[in-house]
Amino acid sequence: MIFAQLFNWMLFGMLGIQSYLYYVAFPEDPLKRKCLVAFMVMIEAAQLGIATYDAFRIFGKGWGNFYELDKIGLQGLSLPILAGITSCLCQLFYATRIYAISGNHWISGIISILAAVDVAFGTYEGIQCFVIGYLTRIRHSNVFWAAILWAGSNALCHIIITWSMFYYLLQAKKRIAMKQTGSLLTRLIRLTLETGFLCAAINLLALVLFVASQKTLLYLVPLTITSKLYSNCLLALLNSRFKIVGGREEVEGQEHVSSFNIVRGSELLRKARNGPYSMNQDGGIIVEIDHFTDISPCHTRGG
Repeated sequence: MIFAQLFNWMLFGMLGIQSYLYYVAFPEDPLKRKCLVAFMVMIEAAQLGIATYDAFRIFGKGWGNFYELDKIGLQGLSLPILAGITSCLCQLFYATRIYAISGNHWISGIISILAAVDVAFGTYEGIQCFVIGYLTRIRHSNVFWAAILWAGSNALCHIIITWSMFYYLLQAKKRIAMKQTGSLLTRLIRLTLETGFLCAAINLLALVLFVASQKTLLYLVPLTITSKLYSNCLLALLNSRFKIVGGREEVEGQEHVSSFNIVRGSELLRKARNGPYSMNQDGGIIVEIDHFTDISPCHTRGG
């Protein structure tokens, strides 16, 4: 349990750094996206405070007391309920992004349903944890099956998100001729695979440890860090759009992308009346980039 708390604090520190970088680098992002990030940071701060209180109760005030170790305390709120809310927000964000780049109602709908199921099972599990009160009673209560369904639905949702984002971003990259935009999509594809499989693997690890090692509390380590992991992965995806001017990446020019939107061909017909837009004849996917600056090196000839 002490390792779970240490990892929890470490990931919250990373989340704070990523949040600061996001608000500094992307002031022109939509207000609803900035509000989403701020709300997630507040939830994570609340989760960390509650988890730290429980850690002090067990390792400080109640050190050596088996009764305090077995007592669930506020873990029913900090783990399944708040983590369920965080995961639901992240999954719904991915669902909107997938719909934006594909127009596929079915995939985004399935992800949204799984996100709702996830937060429902998490809330139910948290309430039942307060009812039973002790960790040793979980095995013979409804919490056991609720936890399995919660972790399983979470893992399944992240697998679907990872596959969908990878497939549709890869299709978008094939249709893009602009080198800088192709490089941006390559980073997004790589980051999607890395973060998606990491989230799914952590959920599956928590599920396996919860079922196979019920006499230990090893499952609390991956379970405690799930919400921080979701938030960090989402911010890593948002922050992947910027690059350091003058960095080590060698390109002919250096670009700065402050925001981007992937627009489907059907929407361009409506938007073209208000401004200049280009469209593929086959109705392909267009990546619309706002605030793009291409800085080419300036060579001066010595006298």
